[in-house]
Amino acid sequence: MKRQFESETDFIEGADYSDRDLRGWDFQDAKLDRPNFTNADCQGANFRRSSLYRARSNGANFAGVDFTEARLFDCNFVAADLRGACFRRASIRSLVLITKFPNDRDRRTQLHQLFDN
Repeated sequence: MKRQFESETDFIEGADYSDRDLRGWDFQDAKLDRPNFTNADCQGANFRRSSLYRARSNGANFAGVDFTEARLFDCNFVAADLRGACFRRASIRSLVLITKFPNDRDRRTQLHQLFDN
């Protein structure tokens, strides 16, 4: 996949953050290709203006994360906690958002709230 407006050499490829405590980490302006955030706790982290390509984030905690002006391409957020996350002015292409429990009304409401802002 060709990345628009960014140099190939600027990206960190295949970083593994799975099962890590990343609460409050600063990923602002980070450029990550195929990062693995599976089951990571990223609560309150800053992803402002970051670029995430093909990120795996199954079961990750992104509660309160700031994705303002981030670029998200072909990312997987299956069963991720996105409560209070901000996607203001984010560029999103092919983002998979599936809850762990399809009948969980709170999660479905949460997704509507995320993208109604």
